[in-house]
Amino acid sequence: MRAPIALGLANCVLVSWAGAAPRLKDPPKKEPTSVVGVWTSESEGDQGVLHIFTADGEYIRDDGQGGRRHHRYTIDTNKSPAELDITSDHLRVVGIFRGDASTIEYCHLHGGPRPTKFEAADRPKVWLSVYKRVKD
Repeated sequence: MRAPIALGLANCVLVSWAGAAPRLKDPPKKEPTSVVGVWTSESEGDQGVLHIFTADGEYIRDDGQGGRRHHRYTIDTNKSPAELDITSDHLRVVGIFRGDASTIEYCHLHGGPRPTKFEAADRPKVWLSVYKRVKD
């Protein structure tokens, strides 16, 4: 009679100990890539162009030959893939982006529906650009 009671008591202790054990923490969430800064394009037809994203939402495209165009940008990193749109009175570019602190891939379309994949080959007017961060 004592063995079943002792076994039942041991099970209770184990169950209560397992319930009180610390839980594993969720892995830290990856911070979204910040586009703020100066980037240079490595894409064909756009090589050497500077893309400047300011913290207050201004986007400047500098062609390096005195041509600077000023626009606004918005990002939504809560979407998957993250969205990056560039707009002005005469321009609407919708796109998706991914990357890290040194490189960004930006798949975008002037007007039209937002790309959903990081590929441009099967859709006309869709661009897949690669930007490298300019070091200070």
